[in-house]
Amino acid sequence: MDELASDRVTGLGRPGRRLWTVRLAVLAAVVIAAVILGPNLLSSGGKRLSDQPPAPSAAATTAVPPTPTPRAVAWPSALRWKVRGNLADDAAFVAAALTRARETQADAAKVLFAQSLPDGGRVAVVANPSDDSGGMFDGVSLLAVHVPAGADPQHGRVTFAGGIATEEDMAGWAGHGSDGRVYAVVFARPAPLQVEISSVIDYRPDGTASRQWRLLSGRDGSAVVALTGRVDPLVVARRRDLDGPSTYPLLLTVDGDRADNPDSDRGAGVRVAGLGGSYAGPQAQRVPALVGAAAGGLLDPKAADIRVVWSGTTYRGQKAAVVRLRRSDGVAFQTVVVQHPGGETYTQDLRHVAWRDADVVPWLLATGEFGTPLLLLNPSGPGRVVITPAYGEPKLTVRIGKGGVANLGADQAVMSNRLLGATATVYDAAGRRVVRTTLAGPNDDPFLLAQ
Repeated sequence: MDELASDRVTGLGRPGRRLWTVRLAVLAAVVIAAVILGPNLLSSGGKRLSDQPPAPSAAATTAVPPTPTPRAVAWPSALRWKVRGNLADDAAFVAAALTRARETQADAAKVLFAQSLPDGGRVAVVANPSDDSGGMFDGVSLLAVHVPAGADPQHGRVTFAGGIATEEDMAGWAGHGSDGRVYAVVFARPAPLQVEISSVIDYRPDGTASRQWRLLSGRDGSAVVALTGRVDPLVVARRRDLDGPSTYPLLLTVDGDRADNPDSDRGAGVRVAGLGGSYAGPQAQRVPALVGAAAGGLLDPKAADIRVVWSGTTYRGQKAAVVRLRRSDGVAFQTVVVQHPGGETYTQDLRHVAWRDADVVPWLLATGEFGTPLLLLNPSGPGRVVITPAYGEPKLTVRIGKGGVANLGADQAVMSNRLLGATATVYDAAGRRVVRTTLAGPNDDPFLLAQ
């Protein structure tokens, strides 16, 4: 498109579809495999339909079984899509962008999108083939080449840009221009496209949040937009012209991960307070990188105030730390870092919490392990918690031990079903009320994709 796409605010959009999570996981596995092990990871070396040997003669079929014909893919390969963007006919730029991409990915095959930006910069999205041996899809992994205003393509910044697995999939790029604005490009197969895009989650002090969506359209299957105001590290797009389980949200990391350094240390520049002195959680040196990775799409961890508000041993030698993250505008989150005795360490998804209570809100720890109880990790220390279930069941009063841990029941599945959504009131050892909150489990939609 030659101009920025028209847009309008559409409120909170349509009801969410949980199947997005499954569809997204499938695509993420394809893209990660292609990125880490190369685009030929998913190739069996099998021949395409047009490469098959000729059918045997009638005489031959009496002695030799015919060669099975592989199932034809029901959609065109993205490598056969028409190039879009207002620089699609700029042969010099397209060739230079492809050359730059090949410095990172030698078999980069084709530029799918080439566009000038209002700040004078340029961007190209380049496809690398990745074929599935079973004929389930004929997909590509993608690189983006962003050339700042006044720069040559040979100095463009190359980043990962996801992948395309079916003709219903979208791809794109989001990044900062030299004018301080964030630009996003989205494209799909060459056909009229309607897509909703959201660049920010609106957080409220009480711990609730929502999204606003803008409607974009493109006659040739592409759209370009300048994002105004605050922009989150992750921009989300979803198709409006398709519906059903085959659709999925497109997640665009602003400025992306550098393609020449996919294993960069996400802990670099992330500062976490509370890792010294009485800290008793997972290995301290691992916490910044884990928290930085968990924070990625919701806030910039390098610019956040991050502090451990609880740490200790939870159950059978398992260690954990509850970590609070706060943006400069006061928006607050929590996550938990868990380390098993065998050494495996991980985080659970960030959740938004009430801003003023962020340092004392307890964390409901459900690990999904058989024989492990549902635990409440309480930053304010020992005392008691009074839980009022949401469905009219009797109140439950549980002691919080001296380590700040309350055992809510040995069967996680049963107790989670009973207690999720319940109101929990925490009292300290002297009987003073510390905080009242709603018990929430692991966040299955931290980016509010289902709104």
